[in-house]
Amino acid sequence: MDRRQWIFPACGFLFLFFALCSAGKLTAPKFKEVNPKYLEIPLGQKCKLRCPVSGNPKPLVEWFKQNVNGTLESLSNTSTTYYISRNNNLHIDNFTEADEGVYTCKASNQLGTISSDFTVKLTEPYLEDEPASTQKEADDHLNADKDSSNFPPHFTGQMNQLIARPAGAGAVLKCTSSAIPPPSIEWFRNGTPMVKYSRKFDKEVIFRKFSLVMDQLDTSDSGNYTCVVTNTVGSISFTFRLDVQERIPHRPIFQEAPSNQTVQVGGRAKFECKFISDLQPRVIWLRHFAVNGSYSDQSELPYIEAVTSTDSNETDPYVLVIENVSFEDEGYYTCLAANEIGVSYRSGYLKVVDKIKEGAVAKERKSMFFLETEHAVPIVVVLFFLIFTPSVCFVIFLLRCKYSKKKIKAENIVLTKKIILERPARLGDSNTLSMPIVKIDYKMVCRPPHWKDSVTECFPEYELPVDNRFEFPRQSLKLGSLLGQGAFAQVVKAEAFGLKGNVKQGKKQEASVTVAVKMLKDLHTDADMSMLVQELELMKVISERKHKNVLNLLGCCTKGGPLYLLVEYCEKGNLRDFLRSHRNNAFNGYEEPIGTKTGCLTFRNLIRYAYQCANGMRYLADMKCIHRDLAARNVLLNDEDVIKIADFGLAREIDETEYYKKKCNNGKLPIKWMAPEAISSRVYSEKSDVWSYGVLLYEIFTFAATPYPSIPHEMLHDHLKSGHRMPKPSECPMEVYNLMLWCWSLNPADRPTFDEIVRCVDGLLLNSLETAYLELNLPILETPENSSSGEES
Repeated sequence: MDRRQWIFPACGFLFLFFALCSAGKLTAPKFKEVNPKYLEIPLGQKCKLRCPVSGNPKPLVEWFKQNVNGTLESLSNTSTTYYISRNNNLHIDNFTEADEGVYTCKASNQLGTISSDFTVKLTEPYLEDEPASTQKEADDHLNADKDSSNFPPHFTGQMNQLIARPAGAGAVLKCTSSAIPPPSIEWFRNGTPMVKYSRKFDKEVIFRKFSLVMDQLDTSDSGNYTCVVTNTVGSISFTFRLDVQERIPHRPIFQEAPSNQTVQVGGRAKFECKFISDLQPRVIWLRHFAVNGSYSDQSELPYIEAVTSTDSNETDPYVLVIENVSFEDEGYYTCLAANEIGVSYRSGYLKVVDKIKEGAVAKERKSMFFLETEHAVPIVVVLFFLIFTPSVCFVIFLLRCKYSKKKIKAENIVLTKKIILERPARLGDSNTLSMPIVKIDYKMVCRPPHWKDSVTECFPEYELPVDNRFEFPRQSLKLGSLLGQGAFAQVVKAEAFGLKGNVKQGKKQEASVTVAVKMLKDLHTDADMSMLVQELELMKVISERKHKNVLNLLGCCTKGGPLYLLVEYCEKGNLRDFLRSHRNNAFNGYEEPIGTKTGCLTFRNLIRYAYQCANGMRYLADMKCIHRDLAARNVLLNDEDVIKIADFGLAREIDETEYYKKKCNNGKLPIKWMAPEAISSRVYSEKSDVWSYGVLLYEIFTFAATPYPSIPHEMLHDHLKSGHRMPKPSECPMEVYNLMLWCWSLNPADRPTFDEIVRCVDGLLLNSLETAYLELNLPILETPENSSSGEES
């Protein structure tokens, strides 16, 4: 018998032997992946708790909820509150306060039992004012004879002594209580009154009626927090232990590699990338190809190219689909997953054949079953195993050595991204904006071994185009304290040494100038980077004419590190916080008596702020730019009381149709500042900015009160469509309120332009100056014909 006639059946018998062995192996239950143990779910949202397990025999999975007394209550699909899906996940469709607690997933078979706990909390909405507790709580405490005698405070809610939170999350400490007369509450941290506690980076502490709220927790916030509730009858206290745990970063961990594929010519191949990453991951698919018969160069770096799915309907970056497969597509495909900590990768092989011989496979299966019935399989398998096991072990040893060598070299591969700006051709006025399209090109760079400790300096994450007009040397910038942060970016105070153009009137060139530096947060995505680059390009054009009521770009750092945007520093911060800090100093009627304090705001101050905001928006409108997020929080004030329109994160250019339509609905939108057409259809124009200016006027003359405080976001559009508008603020002149109503016209065509708004507010500003002259019995000077009052700030 020819050797080639028996060696292939023997190989098949060996594979069958291992398959039978693995199929019969008994294993205890084991969790397939690590899931978060602490979740915060908003009120009314869906909640899903995952419990993926493996084992042989298949484990039985049960869900339990811990009661107040510590016992476990079994959950089943008979409940109307939650249900368990086929893949053992627990679903809660409408999460309420009653669903808070500790849930336990228990998996068991004959070899053992494992369990995992999930703590689920209700995310409390962070409102400005917390509703007072109802009088019913106090009435329930009274005697049966309805005696109205006073009684000391007592706690009415369930409180946990230990509160554990991951860094970056929020915490709400509740001390809900009842007493007659109504009690007062005071908070202490480690024995010190909370009013003296200053959080790191000046993060806010919110005090409500019976609770304490802290956002974006840091490990420095850990400690003992005590609430002391007191009235004239007695006093009680409770101490919370807040433990903030730092997240442990790790590079992506693969659950399994992309499976090998055997596909017929013209068929469809599909690879999947399955991994776990606590940090924001980035995924790229690579195809290995040969050059002159070799898959690597002289440095043994592989020849690779980035590929994407050929199926346009497949949008999942974790999946690679290749349609209409040809012989040229055969080879290795690698899924490369990267985050800020490191890079991981796994590969799968695509085999392309003319035709898959299904008949031959069926015949082979039949012959194997025939031999098994004749008891020939055990004899052949044992002989084959004894003869070829040493050879197989030797081959495995060689492959492992080769793999280890390649792995060491692969660790020196760095993934970098090149930012490409494509500027579309534009017709018409050259002074109008032309926003570029931001694209990111991925490439892999090999680093020398001795550069392992300085990868970020030698190979920055992004390679940005350099504009010498605005480029500022990074080494001449000294970063300082954090000023604030948003969804994807943060702003830091800094000192810039040798910055050009920082000479003020009557002053010499300063050695350094204080600036604000905008940069991305640590956990950012490529989409965040694209938005920051677009904001940079927009500010370059806006800042060419240096308008005094628009925040100007002073420079940028694009070389040798992360992207920095250097903008003007405004000492008094944003207008919203500035107005709120002066609420107690405001005069009734905004009249400024003789001898007034400089810290008080008058009507003339407010109308001057309104004029400068309109003046800055008129400039943006002339530049064909819509802001889309005009509000007091995005208006800055410098030490000379000059308004600066800021935060162009949502700004867009206007094309020839004079409007812009937002294509997607991702992220948070400033609903209460948006025009009705922007809320319903995401259509933006200069007139939608005019609507937002009307809301900004309301903020100015109410000292930054919240618009529509009693109307939910989902009901606001119908409220506006029916003709309802905010009432006139107290002490606000009727002329200013009429301007608000004009800006709030339902039809965009009926709203004023910013040029008309500037003229209107300019008149109000002149009237306020004439009133001041009359009060002091001074003659009113006539304005020369060649002068203009439109530049008053």
